[in-house]
Amino acid sequence: FGLDLRFLVTELKAAGLDNGSPFFGHISDRAGMMGHSMGGGATFIGASGFADVDCVVGLAPAETNPSAASAAAGITAPVLVLSGTSDGVTPPADHHILIYDQVGSACKYFVNIENGSHCHFASNTTTCVLGEIIPGSLSAEGQRAVSYAVVHPWFDYFLKDDCAAWDEYQTALSTEADLGTIDSDCANDAPVITDNSGTLESDNQTNYQWYLDGDSISNETAQTHTYTQAGMYQVGTTILGNCPTFSNEIVVQPTGIVETEINLSAWQNEIQISSRDQLNDVRLDWFDVSGKLISSESINSVSANQTITIEKANFVGVKLLRLTSNQATKTWKLF
Repeated sequence: FGLDLRFLVTELKAAGLDNGSPFFGHISDRAGMMGHSMGGGATFIGASGFADVDCVVGLAPAETNPSAASAAAGITAPVLVLSGTSDGVTPPADHHILIYDQVGSACKYFVNIENGSHCHFASNTTTCVLGEIIPGSLSAEGQRAVSYAVVHPWFDYFLKDDCAAWDEYQTALSTEADLGTIDSDCANDAPVITDNSGTLESDNQTNYQWYLDGDSISNETAQTHTYTQAGMYQVGTTILGNCPTFSNEIVVQPTGIVETEINLSAWQNEIQISSRDQLNDVRLDWFDVSGKLISSESINSVSANQTITIEKANFVGVKLLRLTSNQATKTWKLF
C-alpha cells in the first residue's frame, strides 16, 4: 500500500504536466501523504526516501510488516502524528510512538488527543469500533473536529504556501481543549536582530533576506545589513516550507549626526539604562524571541547622563528590550 501511495503521487504529478491528460494544469506540484491505522503505517513506508512528498500525516499509524518504524527513518519531509490516548487497537507505545521516535525528518510533531480512540478518526466507525470494544470518552465528532483543526493548517502551510497557516497551526496546538501533551522537534524559531551602531545583525540562521517597511531589499541576503535610510527593518529566514519567518522589528532614524550613546546594565531582576544625551518620548518594549510584544512602558524623558532603573521582564527565555525615543532607537537581547 505504501508503494501504491507513492505511485499515485508520481502518476498524478505527471498527468498534471501532460497536455493530453484531462488532469493537465489541475494538479499541484506539491503532495502530502496521510493515512489512518494500517494506512498510516503504509504512509510512512511510501514517504520513506521519496523526494516528491512535501509533508506527512499519520493518524494513529500502525506498525506494519515490513516495518513502518524502520521506514520512518528515511523520511525527510515534515511529519505530524496524531494519537488518541485511549487507543484500544494500536496502543501508542507499541505503534504511534514507536514510529514517531524513528522519524528522520528535521521537523516532526507528536500530538496526543486526550481520551481519543483509534476508530474515531474515521467517519464510518462501526466495523472498527467492534474491534476497539471500549473507545475513549471523546466523541467521534469531537475527535474529528480537533484533528481537522490541527491537520488543516498543517497542509495549508506546506502544500499551499499559506504563510499565516503556521500561526493558525500553533494556535490550534495551544488552544484546542481536547489536546494533551505535544512532543516536537522542529526548528522554526524567529531570527533575532540587533542594531550595532548602524549595522543590523541577525543571529545565526541558514539564510537571510532583509526587509525595509515590509518590502524585501534587493541583494541583501547576508547576516548583517548596514542601513542608510530610515524605516522599520526586519530579516526573514526560510526554514520550513517556502514561507519566511520574520525577526523582531527595529525602527531606525539615521540623522547624519553623532549617534546617541545609550548603555545598559542587566541584573537579576532589574535593568539600568543611561544615555549620554537627553532622550524624549521614551518607550520601552519587551518582546519574546518570536517578536511578540509582551509589555510596554513610557517615560517622558531621560536627562543626559541620568540612569533609570526598570524591572526586568519576568517571562522565561530570551528577551528583547527595545528603547525608542525621538533621538535614538536601541535593541538589546537579554537572557
